[in-house]
This record gives sequence, C-alpha cells and structure tokens, in this order.
Amino acid sequence: MRAKTWYAKYMMKKELSSYWVNRANPLIWIAALLMSISGALRLVYFVLKDDVGGWVWAFQAVLPAFGALLFALLLIFCGKEALYKTITPLTLGAFGFFVQGLGMRGAFSWMCCLYCVLLVMIYTQTLQGRIHTKLLLLPLYALPMAYLATLLFLHWQGFKKWETCAGELSALGMLCALFLTAVAMKIDTSGLRRRRWGDRNDGRLVRTMTPMAYVSPYIMVHRNGSSNFIADTVEITEIEKYIREKRKSGMKGFGLMHVLIAAYVRTVAQMPGINRFVSGQKIYTRDGHIEVNLTVKKEMTAKAPDTVIKVEFTPWDTPEQVYARMSQKIEEVKNTPLDSNFDRLAQIINVIPGIFLKFVVWLLKTLDYFGLLPRILTKLSPFHGSFFITSMGSLGIPPIYHHLYDFGNVPIFCSFGAKYTKYESVGGEPAVRKYMDYTFVTDERICDGFYFAAALKNIRRLLAHPAKLDEPPKKIVSDID
Repeated sequence: MRAKTWYAKYMMKKELSSYWVNRANPLIWIAALLMSISGALRLVYFVLKDDVGGWVWAFQAVLPAFGALLFALLLIFCGKEALYKTITPLTLGAFGFFVQGLGMRGAFSWMCCLYCVLLVMIYTQTLQGRIHTKLLLLPLYALPMAYLATLLFLHWQGFKKWETCAGELSALGMLCALFLTAVAMKIDTSGLRRRRWGDRNDGRLVRTMTPMAYVSPYIMVHRNGSSNFIADTVEITEIEKYIREKRKSGMKGFGLMHVLIAAYVRTVAQMPGINRFVSGQKIYTRDGHIEVNLTVKKEMTAKAPDTVIKVEFTPWDTPEQVYARMSQKIEEVKNTPLDSNFDRLAQIINVIPGIFLKFVVWLLKTLDYFGLLPRILTKLSPFHGSFFITSMGSLGIPPIYHHLYDFGNVPIFCSFGAKYTKYESVGGEPAVRKYMDYTFVTDERICDGFYFAAALKNIRRLLAHPAKLDEPPKKIVSDID
C-alpha cells in the first residue's frame, strides 16, 4: 500500500515538473557560446578532411553544426518560457553523431550509437517533465566528457596537429555546453504552467485524461460529426431588470449577448474543461485564455456586410469588462474601411487564383493539424477560439443549431433567439412572463457528458440570477495536466 501511495505521488509530482533556465545566468551564455564555437569547429574539421563525401558532409558536419547553432539561439531566447524547444536541435546533432558511429568499427560503434539514443531519450523525457530530476543528465554528459578530455590529452602528448583533434574538441565543447545547461536548469516552483513539448501556440496539451478520452478523437475524427445539440429556455425577468440597471449606469447598448458571454466566462473560471479543444486528434486546453467569436453587421440592413470579430477575455472578467472589451472591438470594426483584421486577411487570400487557393487552404489545414499555424493567423481566424455566439433575436427568429467548423478548433457554438411572451397561471392568478430560447452545439470529445451538463446548468443558474456576475470569482480553477 505504501509503495502504491509513493508511486501515485511520484506520478503526480512528475507531471508537474517543468524546467527552465534564467538568461541572466552566465552559465547559459557560456553554454551558448561553446555550442556556437563547437558547431563552427565541426564544419572546419570536415572541410579540412580530404576524403569526405556529400552524404558524410550533410549528416556528420552540417546537421550537428546546424543543431548546435539552433540550440544556442533557443537557449538564449526560449530558455525561460519554452526550454523544451531545445529538444529538436539536440536530436539533430545526436543523429549526426549516430550516423558517424555507424561508420566506426568494433564495440565502439554500437556504444556511440547507443549513447546518442540514450541522450535524446533522457533529455526529452526530462524536459517533458516525465523525469522529475536533472541528475540523470549530469553523468550522461560527464562520462563522455572525461573520455574525450583524456583522448585529447593523449593526442597533445603525442604532438598531433590540432586539425586532427578538431572533431573530438568539437564534441567535447558541445558536451560541456549541455553540462552547463543541465547545471543551470531549474524546476519551476511558481505554480505557473510553462509550455512543454507537444503544446501548441494557442493551447496546452492535456496529458492526464482517461484512455477513452485519448482514443475518441481518432474514432470521431471530425468536429461536425462529434457534435451534441441541446436547447434550453430561460425566464428573463431578472435579466431584463439587470440590463436596465446597467444601461442606467451608462453602459449604452448592454444586452442579452453581454450577459450570455459573461455567464460563459464565469463558468470557464470554475469549469475550465469547456475551454478545451481538439486539434490533430489531441485534446488541448487554453489555460484561462478565452476567445469569443461573434458575427456583427455595420448596419441592420439586408445589404450591409457582416464580419466576424474575436474578443479576448480572462476568467476574472465581470460583465463590465465584457461590455468594455466588446464595445471597443465593435467600434474598431465600424470605424474601418474593411470590417476586421480577418477581412483584410481574406481579401489577401482572395487574390490567389482558385487553382492555387485550394492548395493554400490545404496547407493551412495541414499546418493547423500539426500545431504549426502561426499564432498571428489563429488570432485572426474566426474558426479558432473558445466560443462562437450568434444572435437570432436581432433578426426576430428562434435560435438555430449552428454546426461546428471542421477547420479550426471552436468547440462550442451558442445561438439565442428573440424574446417572447407567455401567459401563465401563478397561484391561480394570470401572469405574463418573458422567455428566451438558446441552443448549444458542443464538441463531445473535449469532456464527458456529466461535465458538460454541470457547466450548462451553471450557465442557466447565472442567467437566472445575473447580479451574481458582478462579483469577481474568488478562485480560478486550473485545468488538469
């Protein structure tokens, strides 16, 4: 029992491991300098060799040299927030030495190849947080460093030219840089989640879900085919009273949409699972970064163009912040010749001839699948976001069930309709009540049905008592690892 308890604590601790380096640490600058010099020295070494073929030059010289330079740059510029990115250049360099090991003879050949594999595996698992200590890295670097240092000393004793030792000297410099990096690495104890290998620029990979949750995106591949539909009705007496109070306080134009978005934002603060999304058959969470998309018209006429705007919120936002941010974004759209930044992007894409446009869209989808779509594009795209909302009430019709988009990653689409009146009997007396219907279309893969139901019930409670939204949440719940 104790062993099981210890293992469970270790697994939990391991998942929370996150390494980073401080750019102010002089060891980091020394490591980056050593890496750069070692990469250049390796190129010089192979240039001076006469019996070097094209493939040898590519794999044993260019690949490690490029990896060393890239490692140095990423260490300086990404070491604090995304140290995991150094896994890629280290893998490139290790592959070059692996190829070199294949060309050696005897036991030393397989030892060199095995070392390259172990180096990549342990470094990757450490930076991913699956190994909760950096102590394994230190002997992994120190032992071959001692061997190379001894070999160079013997060469120096034999009065060999430096050109013949440049290969070993380059490898020693790279190992020294890795050793200094490992010494400078720190485990983050701030409680803030840093990005790790597998994360996207718009979301963090959820790593500790149930096996069924991991499998379902591969079975239900498309978002539109994984949709659930639900309709609900809310009595809006309290909402209308709340809206009148806000308008009296100076919030001109405050309405049902602001209340609905504020209720969604507050629900995300307590139930962050509804702020996840599926991309590339993997589930990600936005970690409290909320992006709401909506369609707006410049004028309420049939000929007036419509456009999509994206407004960013935080789980701490109250209806006042929701109103202010939405009003600012809508004013930006109304006061520009083109409707939004997305329209500018669409206009540029529209210039591309149709035969090439299909390829461009395919390329964008492929990049998005692998999480390589630049953040500047996902910020502009109306198909990427936490929540899409549309008002059918402004058109005077009931809410529709709007489909989810297979492109992008929006997991929830909300539609609300026109207000209507019902005559009811209350305590034997006739009464007039106003209602509003609304619908949700959700991607069922991001969380289970019980979780979704609890979130929707929470939204309903907040709509029934909108004054509760004025109080900022006392605590923000973080999504799982």
